[in-house]
Amino acid sequence: MARVHVYNTKSVLLTFLPYHQTPIFQNLLAILPTNIPIEFKFLGPYLKTATNPPQHAIVYSATNTDSFFTALNNYALQLCRAGQQYDIFLSFWARIITDAVAGQLDLARSGRREVQRQRQEDVLLKILPILRDGFSIRGVPDLTMACYTFSMVLSTKSNLADNVIDSLMDSVAETISAGNPRAAFLCLYLLCRHRSEWSVPPKTCTKIMRVNNVGILLRQIADEFEIDEFVLALHNASLRSLQKKRT
Repeated sequence: MARVHVYNTKSVLLTFLPYHQTPIFQNLLAILPTNIPIEFKFLGPYLKTATNPPQHAIVYSATNTDSFFTALNNYALQLCRAGQQYDIFLSFWARIITDAVAGQLDLARSGRREVQRQRQEDVLLKILPILRDGFSIRGVPDLTMACYTFSMVLSTKSNLADNVIDSLMDSVAETISAGNPRAAFLCLYLLCRHRSEWSVPPKTCTKIMRVNNVGILLRQIADEFEIDEFVLALHNASLRSLQKKRT
């Protein structure tokens, strides 16, 4: 079999990584050059034996190797921008990055308080640009759903500043009409509950009030969560908006 050229090894690996547990990936490992890109050094042991890497090895690399984490995210966004995404890849990417972000935030909790704060900021610097770009890409529901998940992981596993949460809520609100409204509302609720106090930013409130079936969506979420404080925050935000218009 012909060997894969070094210059396109990265794109080939990223394309086929979702199939890491299949025979086709074993065949790929057999024809790869020995000097694989640094981002994929975790594949070294599996390359030598042409065996399938387990998912936990990929998650571990995404958690602890910034270059691989970045390469995987950039490739996902590149596919989506070009309209070339495929379900298997986006599902794989969402699982890996969700676990990786959760793992990075867990690791950030060790050490002195100032060290923890710096480590958390480092994680945010890596994932927030992905969320910004991901939410800006329209017409890819699986990408939007993945960004909801990443946002919820961030809010539950880190101490986000209110302005960061507000920015995320505004980004989520922009997707309500184009994506999955129920998932968007759930994400907004979970983000809001992790602010220092319950509050809905004006831009988010405006987007929510334009949704025709707000009451139905809120009742659906209320079946699983206690959302009274969120509803009150939304009510207060709408009143402030009305008062602003009258002045």
